[in-house]
Amino acid sequence: MKYILKQKILSWDTNYYLYNEQGENIFIIRGKANWNHKLKIYNIEGKELGMLYLSGSKLNSIYYICDENEKEIGCFEKKMKLFKPSYRIVYNSWVLDKKFKTMPYNIYDGAASLIGKIDIVPNMASTYEIDVPNEYNAVNVIMLIFAIELEKENNIRNITVDVDK
Repeated sequence: MKYILKQKILSWDTNYYLYNEQGENIFIIRGKANWNHKLKIYNIEGKELGMLYLSGSKLNSIYYICDENEKEIGCFEKKMKLFKPSYRIVYNSWVLDKKFKTMPYNIYDGAASLIGKIDIVPNMASTYEIDVPNEYNAVNVIMLIFAIELEKENNIRNITVDVDK
């Protein structure tokens, strides 16, 4: 299924709305900037489906992906190694493209099957298209993409990236 996000992912204290291809609102993501920054994802009925929160410092940050009960189920980590950032996903053996600092990029499971893809919609500034072939993974893929995009925004000056598997 494809989801459309019509605004740039820039901050923790903004609300985001994801739409399907027919323009219907599917998910609402509400941000809250505080000591541990949080984003919560809700369905259109207002039921909480998951949460993303940041822990750590600017040099070593961990974005935790949580289920609807706020139980940690995975994370996206950045660690500094010899003055160079290293990134990894700790969730269901998912891996990122090595080129995730640019668009488009993909997320794969350990067997190299596509889990999710994000791209910028041509001729539409600050509009993203998130493609998730299996709806079962939608909430977690969306939370992971938000973690990646927020990390990219926070570290816009980083140029070289290593991706650990």
